[in-house]
Amino acid sequence: MLFREGVGHVEANDLDAAAASFEAALALHDAPSIRFNLASALVELNRFVEAYPHLSMLASDPAVDPPMKQSAEELLARAVERVGRLRVRAVDTIDALTLDGAALPRDRETAVEPGRHLIVGSQNGEAMVERAVEVAAGERTLIDLAVLRVEAAPEAPAVLEDDGRGHVGRNVALIAAAIAIVATTVILAVVLSGGDDELSGDLQPGILRW
Repeated sequence: MLFREGVGHVEANDLDAAAASFEAALALHDAPSIRFNLASALVELNRFVEAYPHLSMLASDPAVDPPMKQSAEELLARAVERVGRLRVRAVDTIDALTLDGAALPRDRETAVEPGRHLIVGSQNGEAMVERAVEVAAGERTLIDLAVLRVEAAPEAPAVLEDDGRGHVGRNVALIAAAIAIVATTVILAVVLSGGDDELSGDLQPGILRW
């Protein structure tokens, strides 16, 4: 029913409604025909970032009918010219990635709108690294994030000497100084596909902003 509604909206040239109907149909039943119609409507609406993952799936699925695959590849070529493609790799100490506040998959190419974006790497819910990146249309950008945290060392205990009379005297010998590490050491390695990116920034407690 939703699929037929989508087709009717296309015939009425209401592509926004068509995309909504096809998206609802796809949520209920994943079929290449539904995915292709949804992607086609999104392309016509210039919503290339949303269309990109659907077209990528269709173009790489060997079970898709050859004529549909060819059409999907042609639409994918149009989308690639208009989106930026971003891949972010991170070490295990970063357990979550976000792009402009939305969850970002690790080490997977993702279509984004061309322009400036903010990547945040977190550990146990705490932001560890922020990286602003400029992504150009039609280009791939690769970001490598590596973070090393140095925990604060425990304070060394004082050693008390007996004064020979069974009491602890006031003459106290300290054999270790109290050590406090007030800054977190953060190492950020960034690799951009377009060339070397010189790093500069300011260090704040627990987070590095660039």
